[in-house]
Amino acid sequence: MARGNDGEDGGAGRARSRRGLLAAAAGGLGVIAGEAIAGAAPALADNGQAVLQGTDNGTPTAQTAVLTAHEIGALADPNTGGKGSLGVYGNGQKFGVLGEAASGSGGIGVQGTGDGAGAGVSGAGGSGAQGAFEGRGAGVSGTGGSVFGHGVFGISGGGGAFGVLGRAGPSGSEGVVGFGNGAAPGVAGFGGITGDGVHGAAGQNAGISAAGVSGDGGPGNAVGVSGTGGATGGNGVEGRAHAGSFAGVSGTGGPGNGAGVDGVGHGTGSGVSGAGGASGGVGVSGFGGAASGAGVAGIGGSTDGIGVHGSGIGGGSGVVGFATGSGSGVQGNSSNGTGVAASGGGTGAGVQAVGGGSGEGVHATGGGAANGVTGIGGGAGGNGVNGRAVSAAGAGVLAENTGGGNALQVSGTAAFSRSGVVTVAAGQSSATKTGVALTAASLVLATLQQDRAGIWVRSVVPNVAGSSFTIHVSKPVSAGTSVAWFVVN
Repeated sequence: MARGNDGEDGGAGRARSRRGLLAAAAGGLGVIAGEAIAGAAPALADNGQAVLQGTDNGTPTAQTAVLTAHEIGALADPNTGGKGSLGVYGNGQKFGVLGEAASGSGGIGVQGTGDGAGAGVSGAGGSGAQGAFEGRGAGVSGTGGSVFGHGVFGISGGGGAFGVLGRAGPSGSEGVVGFGNGAAPGVAGFGGITGDGVHGAAGQNAGISAAGVSGDGGPGNAVGVSGTGGATGGNGVEGRAHAGSFAGVSGTGGPGNGAGVDGVGHGTGSGVSGAGGASGGVGVSGFGGAASGAGVAGIGGSTDGIGVHGSGIGGGSGVVGFATGSGSGVQGNSSNGTGVAASGGGTGAGVQAVGGGSGEGVHATGGGAANGVTGIGGGAGGNGVNGRAVSAAGAGVLAENTGGGNALQVSGTAAFSRSGVVTVAAGQSSATKTGVALTAASLVLATLQQDRAGIWVRSVVPNVAGSSFTIHVSKPVSAGTSVAWFVVN
């Protein structure tokens, strides 16, 4: 019995052991299956799923964003936030997006490539209130490296494109503005072999006199626009007007008597050089301000420098001045030297002036006891002053003294074309002089040049029509007798 019971109990134990083994085997298979499932490639993350590292994620229909209390970073936004289709969006208290190249790599911090006519990188300045700088945020701001680094650097793609392009806003603000630091320029451009360092094109609206390049000098006598020409003859600043009568280069002086355009030549070079247009244009033209301002003013160098120098070509004038009112076309003032000095070349006149209408050709007023006009003739017999009238009603030289003094004063000999000596031949009592232009108002004066007893000039009879006159003496002379004559009027 005991054994039988033992045998039954033993059989039952053995049966339970087989069931346990089967259960254990099934459990082992479950563990193996679970491990196999855990080791399989996971499905790509989609809407509502976790982002997976080291692999591409799915195609969600909304942005994937990370937010803190003050910052937002979003990826692959198909316009969920209403800002358009965005690859990357950042909103931070200091930087929205910041990119830094690895130290020593020479890489670019942020790079963008536009498609079609789209910009590679576009920036819009802030408009929030910041005290005096409300709405003055910069669209694009760049700070160069400490060793000659560029703040903003652009390379054009050819085809007339620009390396850096700035477009002014609708309120008249500037497209590109630069602020210099210390003696450094706000904007500096270096042209290529034949390219311009800085090139500006004015607006195209008719009637608008917008400038291609505009510069305002700093308060400390700084220059608004400064240009340095190339080493092989390039111009420092060059401007071309494409339409109408606008100026190629225009400058407006500061309120404190500042110069509109200031040029400083190097060596023997000109401070300002202008070339007129092919159809008779003026090389340099200046319009004085309303309050007696000079159209063109020049100050010579410290060592006998010339204030304004003009060289005419062919029959052209070196310097021409036009006064539209009662002012002077050309005026020169000197503290101790000559106000206006002119030297003619070859047979040319040193000074030539033509009065307008009834105006004077040359008008000069001497200071104190100085002469109004002083002329020095050339060393080979030139006249100091030459006056020529082209009308019978005018005088070649008119001398007036409204103060009661001498109208004409001559120091040295005086020569007159209507004067001379005629000889009365021996046995004759008269002599005729021909070829002398006379008028009804002409007075002919005559006097003997030898002492002849009982002989004197009895009369002088003019013949206006015959351009001659006859001198009669008191009786026939025994020998040839000289008689001097002089015609007045």
